[in-house]
Amino acid sequence: MTTTCGILPGKKGKSNNWWWALLGIPNGASFPSSGSGVGGGPGSGSPGSAPAPEGSDLFSISTNYSQAIDDPETKAEPIAGASFVAPPEMGHYGNINLTYPIHTLPGRAGVEPKLSITYSSTGGDGWLGVGWSLGLGNITRTPEYGALYYDARDSFTWNGTRLVKVSGNTTNENGVYRAEITSEDFLIFKLSQIESGGVWEVLDTSGTKTIYGESSGDRIYNPAIPSQTYSWYLSKTEDKNGNYLQASYDNSEYSKNRNLYLKEIRYTGNTKNGASARQYVRFVTKQRDDFYVSNTPGFLMKMDRILERIEVGWDGGGKVYEYIPEYETSPDSGRPRIKNIQSSKNTTKPEFFYQTSSRLLTWQNVINQTSSEIEEDPNSTQYFEGDYNGDGISDILFFNHQSGNWKAAEGRKEGGYNFKLYANRYQGYDSLEKIRFFKGNVSGDYNGDGRSDIAFYLPSTRDFVVAEHDGRVFQFKSYGRLMSSVPDIFRMEWFSGDYDGNGLSDSVLFDEPTGQWTLMLNKGGSFEFLRFSKKFQNVFRNDYLPDSNLDSSNTNDSTKPGKDKDKVNLLVGDYNGDGRTDISLYDSRSGKWFVGENHRNPNKNDSVYFQMQWKLYKVFTTPEQTLFSHDRFSGDFNGDGFSDFLLFDRSSGEWTLGETGEGTINFKIWSRTPQFKTVTRWLQGDFNGDGRTDIGFYSANDGKFWIGESTQNGFRYKIYSDMSYGPDPDRIMKTPLPKDEVKIESGKTSFSASNNTKTVLLSYKYDGNLNYGKGELVFGGCFTSNDCSSTPELLIFNRKENVWNLKQGNSFASRVNTSFNPEGTGITSLFGGKPDRYSNNLKDEVLFYKKQGTTNQFFVLKNTNGTTFDLLNLATLSDTDVSKFDPNNSGYALDYFETNTSQSVLILDDQTTSGTARFVLSGLGGTKFLTPTGDLTPTDLNDLFQAGTNENRQRRKEFSFFSGKFTTTQAQLVIVDRRTTVHKWYLGTISGTQIQFKRLTGEFALPITTSDYNLASPAGIQYALTNTGEIVFGKTLDNWTSFTKVKINSTNIQKTVYNAGVVGFSDRFDSGGNPIVVSGGEDKLYDLSQSKVV
Repeated sequence: MTTTCGILPGKKGKSNNWWWALLGIPNGASFPSSGSGVGGGPGSGSPGSAPAPEGSDLFSISTNYSQAIDDPETKAEPIAGASFVAPPEMGHYGNINLTYPIHTLPGRAGVEPKLSITYSSTGGDGWLGVGWSLGLGNITRTPEYGALYYDARDSFTWNGTRLVKVSGNTTNENGVYRAEITSEDFLIFKLSQIESGGVWEVLDTSGTKTIYGESSGDRIYNPAIPSQTYSWYLSKTEDKNGNYLQASYDNSEYSKNRNLYLKEIRYTGNTKNGASARQYVRFVTKQRDDFYVSNTPGFLMKMDRILERIEVGWDGGGKVYEYIPEYETSPDSGRPRIKNIQSSKNTTKPEFFYQTSSRLLTWQNVINQTSSEIEEDPNSTQYFEGDYNGDGISDILFFNHQSGNWKAAEGRKEGGYNFKLYANRYQGYDSLEKIRFFKGNVSGDYNGDGRSDIAFYLPSTRDFVVAEHDGRVFQFKSYGRLMSSVPDIFRMEWFSGDYDGNGLSDSVLFDEPTGQWTLMLNKGGSFEFLRFSKKFQNVFRNDYLPDSNLDSSNTNDSTKPGKDKDKVNLLVGDYNGDGRTDISLYDSRSGKWFVGENHRNPNKNDSVYFQMQWKLYKVFTTPEQTLFSHDRFSGDFNGDGFSDFLLFDRSSGEWTLGETGEGTINFKIWSRTPQFKTVTRWLQGDFNGDGRTDIGFYSANDGKFWIGESTQNGFRYKIYSDMSYGPDPDRIMKTPLPKDEVKIESGKTSFSASNNTKTVLLSYKYDGNLNYGKGELVFGGCFTSNDCSSTPELLIFNRKENVWNLKQGNSFASRVNTSFNPEGTGITSLFGGKPDRYSNNLKDEVLFYKKQGTTNQFFVLKNTNGTTFDLLNLATLSDTDVSKFDPNNSGYALDYFETNTSQSVLILDDQTTSGTARFVLSGLGGTKFLTPTGDLTPTDLNDLFQAGTNENRQRRKEFSFFSGKFTTTQAQLVIVDRRTTVHKWYLGTISGTQIQFKRLTGEFALPITTSDYNLASPAGIQYALTNTGEIVFGKTLDNWTSFTKVKINSTNIQKTVYNAGVVGFSDRFDSGGNPIVVSGGEDKLYDLSQSKVV
């Protein structure tokens, strides 16, 4: 994958003496070694330079010694004036290294520059092109983990060696340092003046002092905060006798590119006698055709110049000789590289030849040693990818809940896998109620040992567990318990990374219903949840109306994911070029693209070490918005250091690049797919190692893998491989687009059967694709019979085909209804879509609401005959009957309020034009109006939910509506007013045209807040009724789960609280009101009569 050096290798079977042969040098001849740096100490000389002839003038010597021979009988030295290049050497990691010496004039007492141009086959781009480097060394700020802080939490390296602080103030970086690994010459490093950028002074045992970063012109620093220095360049070296060497840098474009180029080294000066430095080495640069960038410092550095020549000379005589590198463009990376180096000092010109790397995908058939694993449902097996054994090679791991095995296929360097059993634990944990892996099945290093770990959550105990690999097997360790104050983290959007810089995996969580942004901070053995922002509340809802903070506090969209979730795109990337991960949100409805830039928190004492600063980067026009309907990719495709968007139009084969930078995004046509290849599977990565993001795809037309290698001007397409000896293309590669893919999800439900005498617990799989027109909506119940316990039923809406299907046990009836779309305009699914027996008491139905003109319709989807389903109006009310009815914010309940076999809807009409509140009761028997009397009067109930003086229902979530047959044979209504610390309970009983309210004694506070109010229930909390009419609900606390049973009497309340211990509970009950819990990984019943799990 990387460029290697192939300079005239020796013949097969013989020693590599080609460089001697080339120059006419006999075997055994030796030369001084070459290197880069500055000289010091007597006799050090200039590495790699030949000694001058005795008595000659060093500054007028010819570049070919043979011309200076006076004796005609003296034979000229055949190697005089030749340039000697040591042969390439193999590095410890398989890389090829080569050094070309740069000869300089001798200095005073060995204080002189020692320079060389060095090539490494694994080297990156630089100011000498790909693979080549030349430098004097520097001291660089280095992060301990993650990004830099620019304070005492960072460390420093000197030419790659880590520095360790040995004395000084612990509150800042000033102090004395030493090398972590010392050499024979012990060095002392002193850092001072860090408040203004810092200056380094390095002392060796001979008394030589070297200064790094003496002025801002010798530093790489943050242009926004000049005191934040990233790198200190060599400024000056002076020995104990005053002889010095000084370096200067070209910083003329620093404000634009944040980079320095070595400009000149002057030496032979002396501070004690005042002698000036008269000898020099000058470095002349020129503009390069391309550029490369780095954002390691936390800001963008741009390298757009390249070395043109090196001049060696002195002030009295001018330039003595020079070195001129000649460049060519690498056909592999498209970047410059040195072809040869011309020098007026040497008569020979070394030329460098490069072997072109061949890149391909090699398929290897590996016998799956885990094929004997029990696996009834392949979709239930959990797969993970990471480096679990710490050998630097990716491994594959899976957890099979049926066997409890955690098995790994460990990747091998030579190809293939080693199959190992890491653990056997958590057998039977087959549902989200029992075990929940972190979103996306991400692996992370949670304990900082360099190996991948797997984190998961056990809902029944609320414990976080991390499977830490100890080098041999998994050790399962508790990372603490999820506190009840934290919302459901698995409904949130996850953005993983190391956000506090401690080297451990963290996550940023976005909770769309509340708009809360939370940092899930890994403290090393536990997780801490820190809320740090609130923005974009209800952004996935189809009635999202943002305020100044981009929140929409009210919504009528009660669907779990949000009806417009597929219209909002959340992406991650580095959009401002500071090297840290940013989060972007694109709202296709408005065309607005927001970026949350990740900045360091200046408050060092804050537990959240970063700040998310949201900015509107651009509002897209309608033509630009259509681009986002195409295949989308995020990466740095043009190599400018900013994450870009790349969009592919399958109809035309065109690529459009959205370039980010300067707080905006601009589009341009980037490339075109060759021959309009049909794309079936995408690949993304840096396939040629040039630092730019490449895009590849598999084409079903020719069975080839095409890789588009990014260049400045678009993609350069190459065929890397075909499917020869690979997997079956028809089975593996011809996959649908991500939006069309079936997303297998697991679901669970419980419902009553046989006249409420049986309870059916049903687990099922369905297509959970949330994109518009994709996936399925599933409802469980007994839809065609009173008792379906032997053949449980699922009523399924296929969103793609817009039809309803019915599954009965193992049988399947398709297209049982083709005319009704439950997600149509103005249609709302009530009570969370939970089926019930609304129009009859024999079969379940699904309830919906629709506003049509001035008519409010409550209707059900019900079985009419065989497997046919149709709609039936349950209640119809005009706007005159009920004022401004809102299914999400009005107060209402459905129950058997009348003496018939169907349920009726009871609505509080709280915004009447007369100012007198009333109740409206409507069902199959018609509509009637009820006057409230007793302890709640029409005046009390008028504008009951209003906040402030303007008419609204903003306080609806401060009230709970319960219904049931509490003290009579007809359903009654209980209203709980939770606006004060003392919750007020009222029992409403219907009699004729009145509803009589009685305030009950024995009141207690419901465990509900407006933030966790559940819209699926008019009470704000899911509840059930026992066979004797008591209300039952559950609440999961930090250390246990409690259940409350409330008996409503005619004048008072009797409350019983049950401590169920550490169990899982997800609002499921049996037909008798007993909670269904998860204990020990199994579904069990909490029997209220026995006060225990059975």
